[in-house]
Amino acid sequence: MQTLNLGFMISSIIVAFFCLFFDGIRLHHTQHHRIYKMGTIIVLISAIMDFLASYISLTSKNTFWLNTTNNIYFLIHSALPPLFVAYIFTLSGKGYSFTRKQYYLFFLPFILLESCIICNIISPGNLLFMYDHDGNYMRGPLAYLIYADTVFYFIAIMITMYKTKDLFLKKNFNVLVNASIISIIGLIIQALFVSIRIELLSEAIACIGLLLSIENREMDIDQDTGLFNHKIFLYRINSLLKLNTHFELLSLRISNIKDYETLLSREEYQSLIMHIASFIQSLLLHNELGYYYDDGLFVIILFHNNVHRVGEILRRIQERMNKPFYTEHNEILVQSLIGSGSFPNKIKSLEAIQYILENTYSTTHLGCHYINYKILQNVYQEATLAPYIDLALKEHRFEVYFQPIIDLTKKRAIAGEALLRLKDEQGHYLNTEQVIRVAEKQGKIIAIGQQIFEIICQFISHIDMDALGLEYIEFNLSPAQLTYGQLTQSFSSILNKYHIDVKYLNMEITETENMDNREMQEKMNDLKNLGFKFSLDDFGTGYSNLTRVFSGYYKNIKIDKSLLWESDGNKEQETILVNLIKSISQTDMSIIQEGVETTEQLERVQQAGAKMIQGYYFSKPLTANEFINYLKRNLH
Repeated sequence: MQTLNLGFMISSIIVAFFCLFFDGIRLHHTQHHRIYKMGTIIVLISAIMDFLASYISLTSKNTFWLNTTNNIYFLIHSALPPLFVAYIFTLSGKGYSFTRKQYYLFFLPFILLESCIICNIISPGNLLFMYDHDGNYMRGPLAYLIYADTVFYFIAIMITMYKTKDLFLKKNFNVLVNASIISIIGLIIQALFVSIRIELLSEAIACIGLLLSIENREMDIDQDTGLFNHKIFLYRINSLLKLNTHFELLSLRISNIKDYETLLSREEYQSLIMHIASFIQSLLLHNELGYYYDDGLFVIILFHNNVHRVGEILRRIQERMNKPFYTEHNEILVQSLIGSGSFPNKIKSLEAIQYILENTYSTTHLGCHYINYKILQNVYQEATLAPYIDLALKEHRFEVYFQPIIDLTKKRAIAGEALLRLKDEQGHYLNTEQVIRVAEKQGKIIAIGQQIFEIICQFISHIDMDALGLEYIEFNLSPAQLTYGQLTQSFSSILNKYHIDVKYLNMEITETENMDNREMQEKMNDLKNLGFKFSLDDFGTGYSNLTRVFSGYYKNIKIDKSLLWESDGNKEQETILVNLIKSISQTDMSIIQEGVETTEQLERVQQAGAKMIQGYYFSKPLTANEFINYLKRNLH
């Protein structure tokens, strides 16, 4: 049996050495690759120590050297189970989101076992193992701790793989399962039959399996640049998004790369790409990864939230890209764009990140220029909203909520503002301002306005406005709608359809620089002649001015919430707000203060002279049924 065990150990040494030798010629050292290399080194040293212990046991039976080699074996080999779990964590991407405290807790069983091994060395009690006078290995009373530690980490491996299986490439997951099974079989055999030393061989076989599959990076590397390729980039980003792990994305796009691909020889073009790739590689520190996406787009992923590090990399890229690259026959100054962004934020999908990277603006200027991903995020969100707005119009998915407007003198709601709402496929409400902005760009705001107006009229037709104490419902009219030639006729037709008195409706208009346009003025006159009254919305921001306030069009002036919020703790802003309210209060127009949320804000505007209030202090926007119930409670 001892001869067989020596064969197992020599085989383990050969296999582990083979893994290290072939792994040593590889250039790409990811975090999981470093852990793999550490694990293989542990297997190799453990196999050497086990071989020496067996050899000494067969020859001199020197207990000092037997204890020494076995102590080294246990000290080193006990690190293998937690390393394998860490390998799986890092491979899936889950390890990048671990806090320092979580790492300490994770390695706690290993630290306790190491402490026991050290105690076994310095204490004569031989709690873990010992050798008798004949040089025979004997387990101590606490030897089970070694196997308990391994079982603990094996359970951690199984749980981790089960929970993160969707984060692995299918082939990688299968390899990890097989490697775990091979290792645990060797462990079980050696635990049950102490004379059979096969555990290390099973671990060495697992190492070579990982080397030939997961750690074989040939399929993951872009052949032109030597960086990780497009496929691996998408896989890594997808894993990070699923785990909700914070990461920074930096990109460098050579916008005129196609020109150089045509103008340069194949060798010179290849040289240019490799120069840039080598520069990108030189920027990377521990735990930072570089990728070649495609067509002159290089990407870096950082897993630490370090603004200074991001700034340093961007600065170094900008400095280098503003200098020429040299090939054998040419001096080349490229046109380039760099960008950066933190994820996940509002963008939480792989498709969104692909859109942002693939739609970076081109530049015709030589040198390096910076773009902000936030701009592209808004572009993406608007692009994805456009078809959904079309569907919502077709299927009448728009909803209307109502926020009460309180008359402080009557101490009840006397009106309500109709607010557009739209849900996505998951039932989450979309950003209303963004929906309106996209609809205006797409020319859909007129159709949306028609649907919303009809929903409001339908609502009014089903209730008794006077009995509920409602004087009117306010609804927003986009300036774009004032350019619609049939607007007056359309509204009149809907009013007649539901038999609605126009006195129950009040239009809110946010003024723009185009409001003095004659066509818009004529449209407002037509609506006024039809019986509509107007409120000036968001006064104090944008293009609102006192000239328009006193034009005679408006029944109400709605002071924007930003003026109120900025007056919190700011005496200058408070003075401006108070004087504005007092000035308008001296006219026949009513003031509606928007955005009141606290008692202090209410008292501030009430003392200034505001009589009507809208905001969360009294009520959030409500569904139609909730609004009716609110009004009924207000009457009593």
